[in-house]
Amino acid sequence: MSLFISTLSAYGFARFNFPGKNLIFNIYLFTMMVPGVLNIVAQYTVINGMHLVDTYTGLLLLYVGGGIAGNTFFLKGFFEQIPRELEESIIIDGGSRWTIYRHIILPLSKPALATFAIFAFSGTWDEFFTALTLIKTPIKRTLPIAIRMFQGQFATKWGLVFAASLIAVIPIILIFIIFQKYFIRGGIQEGALKG
Repeated sequence: MSLFISTLSAYGFARFNFPGKNLIFNIYLFTMMVPGVLNIVAQYTVINGMHLVDTYTGLLLLYVGGGIAGNTFFLKGFFEQIPRELEESIIIDGGSRWTIYRHIILPLSKPALATFAIFAFSGTWDEFFTALTLIKTPIKRTLPIAIRMFQGQFATKWGLVFAASLIAVIPIILIFIIFQKYFIRGGIQEGALKG
């Protein structure tokens, strides 16, 4: 979900001109400068007002919403490097902006999207503070909280603590292995246009 919203937002900022574009993008940048800890009271108030405290839905909303500004900034720079001539050829053939997004922007952005997917997954998977604040029921707690509690119970048994930590690292390693082939494919748009 975060990937979809962020790519749409970045595509809009990279390719469309609309009133207040620079102001809105600067607000995005400003929100990236505010530490997440300062937002936790406001976020908790909003989630509590929606009756989503102690639910995975509320946690998911904060994870998706909290990353959109940074992800848009990251992807916008990549989208701006894609030649506009490729889009013009689609428009001449009668294609829409949605066709350009699906068949030009996303396929040419696979290296950036792979990097983004790894960062987004690892940031969400390892997140501790927001989950600790929102999730109250012990059985619903996320893996980083469970490992911290486990470490408190078995502080001197380092073998068990390291085994639990290894379990937390395995999904991140798997995601990297799955997406690593897209990192090598830089320069995929070279030769797309005639010189």
